[in-house]
Amino acid sequence: MEGLTHSHTNGQVSQAKLHSFHTIDRMLYAILVADLLCDPTDAMQIMAFWLWLEQAGFRNVVKRILHLPLMLIDELVHEANICLSFIKNPQALNEIGDIHLTLRLIKDFSLEYLHKNQTLAQSGVKIVCTNICLQAFSDLTQNAILQNEVRKRAQSQQQIFGNQALLPNGSGNGVVPADQRTMFVTFSKGYSVAEWEIREFLENIFGDCIESIYMEDVTEIDDQPLFARIVFFQASMIYLILNGLSKASFIINGKHVRMRKFVPKGE
Repeated sequence: MEGLTHSHTNGQVSQAKLHSFHTIDRMLYAILVADLLCDPTDAMQIMAFWLWLEQAGFRNVVKRILHLPLMLIDELVHEANICLSFIKNPQALNEIGDIHLTLRLIKDFSLEYLHKNQTLAQSGVKIVCTNICLQAFSDLTQNAILQNEVRKRAQSQQQIFGNQALLPNGSGNGVVPADQRTMFVTFSKGYSVAEWEIREFLENIFGDCIESIYMEDVTEIDDQPLFARIVFFQASMIYLILNGLSKASFIINGKHVRMRKFVPKGE
């Protein structure tokens, strides 16, 4: 999918087309900021580095990383930061950490390559960040900043009230609470939508992404659920589905479905 994602964007391209053009890039960026809890600015620099590598001829870097487990993506984030530091100061080679996973993932890549192409790498990463990342990830960045503020408030409340719920720790090994990975879904009366239809629709687009679906309990046989909650494996799915909006609408098998982030009672 290399050709689908990485070229300079025309200023007149609509935001929707821009997002569509950079779908897999946005998916990986969303994982960095929502699941690994990277600082949005740092995550943008890391994405710019990986995208620059693709422009330099190293094929399908983003696609390969996207298919890895979170633990390995977290390690690659660390190694990307090492590479970015090396680009800024190649004289500090002896102080640079190991990038063994990056070397295994990207054939023919090395720190020596970055050393030989330092000036090109510095300018290339900056250009990619400005021309691609700032435009294609702007909505995800704003969402991440908002989520960070919510998370800080939750951690503050945890200190005040002694809440023992496990909160994300930023290492990639923390557990994001289910409420923060949940979307609230509503249906139109008279147009029944089954659980399997929701699951099939979303998994056809995003793959195996759903942890569980809770349909409204109905008492009468002829009654239909009017709402449901979807818990995803990863919080980044909410970013991708809402695409910067507060609500999203879809048509599933000819029936309208509306989705928004789940807000627990009392919040």
